[in-house]
Amino acid sequence: MIRAQNLTYAYGTQTVLHGVNLEQRAGRVLGLVGPNGSGKSTLIRNLSGGLKPVEGRVTIGGKDLGSYSAQELAREVSTVIQERDSEPGLTVAQMVMLGRTPRLGMFARPGASDEEKVIRSLESVNALHLAQRFFAELSGGEKQRVLIARSLAQDTPYIFLDEPTNHLDIRHQHELLGLIRTNSRNTVIVLHDLNLAAQYCDDVVLLDSGRVVAQGPVGDVLTPAYLEPVYDMAVHRIEHQGKTHLLFEPRNPEGSS
Repeated sequence: MIRAQNLTYAYGTQTVLHGVNLEQRAGRVLGLVGPNGSGKSTLIRNLSGGLKPVEGRVTIGGKDLGSYSAQELAREVSTVIQERDSEPGLTVAQMVMLGRTPRLGMFARPGASDEEKVIRSLESVNALHLAQRFFAELSGGEKQRVLIARSLAQDTPYIFLDEPTNHLDIRHQHELLGLIRTNSRNTVIVLHDLNLAAQYCDDVVLLDSGRVVAQGPVGDVLTPAYLEPVYDMAVHRIEHQGKTHLLFEPRNPEGSS
């Protein structure tokens, strides 16, 4: 379980998270959603240890995030953030093998089990055919899939993903999120697409201007009552074959009375 209590963060004098409280329940996918600038990426970095909050605390598995050593944290948490790794000299297989580093001793070399984990991770994101390509030469979507494979190879109980569907076509978006959805790990994921959040998340936290507007099961939060004031759009919710679909339109279309 991941828990944030009174989490506040600022860039200089600009506060971007205001007393955030949230909980990711064991074995569930928690989505962070909200408009641009709502604090989603800053929040996920605070939750995963990439940033240190000004106030408040984060616990992972009941342990204060600040009490983990770097090695301990790398064995508990894997992250995929929006920035792309450059690493011009590494092949895709070598990039994914970096995910095994926290599992190796100081002077240990990867063994057969590590190589098998790399292969399985690449297969899971349909990227095994890229194994001998140089990472820096890949397209944006290919890089994203490889970084997710590296995170899977790290084999941590907690995984944090910041917009993992960026640069992916529709098919690969659904394949990737389906993989995350069926994974038994504890997952926190930032998504812009609310329909993807509705389909693949168990719970969501809706943010606006660095504050939590609502949180809970997808069906309770992704409703017109919560979404319309945050996005300033008319929202229509449709249930089809057991799944929620959201349609959006301007509240006052030009030319309407």
